[in-house]
Amino acid sequence: MSTAVGVDGCKEGWFYFREDQTSVSFGVASDLKNLTRILPKDSRIFIDIPIGLIDSGSEGRACDLAARKALGRPRASSVFPAPAYPVLRTTEYEEAKIVSLRAIGKKLSKQAFAITPKIREVNDFLLSNRNSGYTIKEVRLFLSPHTPQR
Repeated sequence: MSTAVGVDGCKEGWFYFREDQTSVSFGVASDLKNLTRILPKDSRIFIDIPIGLIDSGSEGRACDLAARKALGRPRASSVFPAPAYPVLRTTEYEEAKIVSLRAIGKKLSKQAFAITPKIREVNDFLLSNRNSGYTIKEVRLFLSPHTPQR
């Protein structure tokens, strides 16, 4: 059994929850490079960030559409559209909205723009570590409707 790691972005970097054959641990890594330095090469990393963005078109990512449909109302709104790939080259929200409009015919939400640095980090990491041995998959983390909200 390989190590399984759940990862989500946070202000300090990336919060992770790690489980392997003998232990469970958690912590915060400043970036993905530092996180992977402490993991075995065959680790399975499940990260709550969009992976595999679209370049153009108005339909959006099929996985986002399917997730919204599966969740139904009112939870569907918790899956906001991922930005188009060209948006990752922007640093200002106004510019990102224009780039998004040109690429996919829709403006970018503030919520999606707020996570573009994390999306960019994951994208760059994946491109520069293609043969790393890690399995990295996108997941969506949701609170259960029965989980108390704070």
